[in-house]
Amino acid sequence: MEIPRYRTLRLRPERIHRKIATIVERLKRSLGMNDLSSVLDKSKGIRTGIYEMLHRQGYPDATKNILLMAYMDIALEHNESISLLIEKHLYGSAFALVRPLFDTLYRALWVNGCATEAQIEEIAENDRFKFPGVTEMVEAIDRWYASERFFSDIKTESWEAMCSYTHSGLLQVSRRFVGQSVRPAYKDVEVLEVVNSTTAAIILLARMFFVSMNCKKEAEEAERMMFEFGS
Repeated sequence: MEIPRYRTLRLRPERIHRKIATIVERLKRSLGMNDLSSVLDKSKGIRTGIYEMLHRQGYPDATKNILLMAYMDIALEHNESISLLIEKHLYGSAFALVRPLFDTLYRALWVNGCATEAQIEEIAENDRFKFPGVTEMVEAIDRWYASERFFSDIKTESWEAMCSYTHSGLLQVSRRFVGQSVRPAYKDVEVLEVVNSTTAAIILLARMFFVSMNCKKEAEEAERMMFEFGS
């Protein structure tokens, strides 16, 4: 993504707030999709569409924008890697990438709406910057985006599991056996949830990114993606 300078309009956070409830509902509904092949195809189409939208134009080279572009690209790469690993039946590695993707989502949302200018500059210069703890971070995100407890609930319901898969905890270890044989034993419903949740995450992140960049057309396209993904 190129980042030439251009004049931007003042971002109005209330534009995010007005529609977040609708998007949250679609995120919840998307988790019910249950055909893996279909979901993987939809995920690939969404990812391709987001990449295409990202490369339509340049973006202002403010520090926050550069961070958001990096986070967006990282999340897309994680999402694609998860899909490729699942297609190769390498489920353990795919599951291990879910937490890094949500880490990226949370940081991007927090930087966009909650961080001060001084914090943003420090994040860009100091790799030891101390982000808020995940509980504090998601609570701040929910307040800023008026998303009730959506992100807090994700953390409460799935964070421990994400950490277990990422750090080779018991959830990961216990899925390496079938009877007395050492081989993967991941349930189809678990695999589906990974694809659905991480795809929904990149759509939500994309919409936030385009709203932040004052790209109205692309923000609306990202919103339509959520409606179509959840249908």
